[in-house]
Amino acid sequence: LSLWHPSSLFPTSPLLSLLPPSLTSPPLLCQAGGMQALSRHLGHRSTRLVHNILHTLRNLSDMATKQDHLDDLLRQLIVLLASNDVTTVTCTAGVLCNLTCNNAKNKTIVCQLHGVQVHMYIQTLHLYI
Repeated sequence: LSLWHPSSLFPTSPLLSLLPPSLTSPPLLCQAGGMQALSRHLGHRSTRLVHNILHTLRNLSDMATKQDHLDDLLRQLIVLLASNDVTTVTCTAGVLCNLTCNNAKNKTIVCQLHGVQVHMYIQTLHLYI
């Protein structure tokens, strides 16, 4: 995944987001560093691509609760919480919820990065929209 050419992401990202959690592929993708590889493209200018990646990350994040070295992904997700796009914020919150569930290290990282404050601030903004 880390060697993918950006042009190959457009046709493959929708397929990855459709992988059912019951298959053996998602755990293998997590173990192979798939989440980290996908996270490198969260800053892409294509909203469609970012949505596909976030949907995939949300599906994979159920199986990655015990995975280490997700600091950069958590940092990027906190930044994405400030998006004006409702789908981006919703998927991002779902991924963060899954990655912090039963994982004290990820919870600590999110707290250190002020993720809770960002989430609360964004929630108050959306109440007034």
